[in-house]
Amino acid sequence: MLGLIAKMLPQSARSVIRPQRVDPIQARRLALSRELHARFGGVVAHGPFAGLELAPEAHWGSGVYSHQLLGIYEQELLQSLADVPSRYRTFIEIGAQDGYYSIGGLRAGMFDRAICFEILEEGQALIAENARRNGQDGKIRIHGAADAGLGGTLKAEKVDPAQSVVLCDIEGAEFDVFDAAMFGQLKGAIIFIELHPFAMASGAAKIAALKEAASTHFTIAQFTTGARDLSAFPELDGYSDTDRWLMCSEGRPERMHWLRLDPR
Repeated sequence: MLGLIAKMLPQSARSVIRPQRVDPIQARRLALSRELHARFGGVVAHGPFAGLELAPEAHWGSGVYSHQLLGIYEQELLQSLADVPSRYRTFIEIGAQDGYYSIGGLRAGMFDRAICFEILEEGQALIAENARRNGQDGKIRIHGAADAGLGGTLKAEKVDPAQSVVLCDIEGAEFDVFDAAMFGQLKGAIIFIELHPFAMASGAAKIAALKEAASTHFTIAQFTTGARDLSAFPELDGYSDTDRWLMCSEGRPERMHWLRLDPR
């Protein structure tokens, strides 16, 4: 009967009553994430950022936190960050989202201060809130988009590249931010760049050009998403195999790759 009534209505009215399609996999991921957030009290339980308190909702991505709570979100990147020499005390996060890396790194004692760039105002507000939750608000500075004025902002913040780590995750805009001039300004820093070649045409060519621009001042390593061992988490005993792997899924469109640039 509902279908017959819908056919008799104008197109604009049909769109109002048409049932909305719900992705059951995404719905299950979100439900599991909220369940784990409640069980853990919103606190990361494992990994380098153990003890970090996470807000119950995110403004970015899918709103799924379970992998962060387990300490396995972007595990390869976390491990590489943990390997940075201790003399690098300033953390610069371009595309900071909710401040997970900046605040986590500060709280873990990996860095003394963090400078965040986040284009969305709701993201900036969430960074500030998460910094306050974790007692790091006095160590963090929050800016808007990392645009053509990035170099000037870093100078105003008195950034010493030789004591700084840069992490960039800006969904394909990395190819606009980093060029030979910016790499020259940041020489001495350790730079991590999440790559998004699938987000644009000629992505492989853009990665090649990015590496070429960086090669004057940096040695370049590329790494990618690897395996996850969920047997290490007793909190997941009792969950089905399917639910455990949904908790660990980051919902990526493709396997992710990062560059790590170390000064020559």
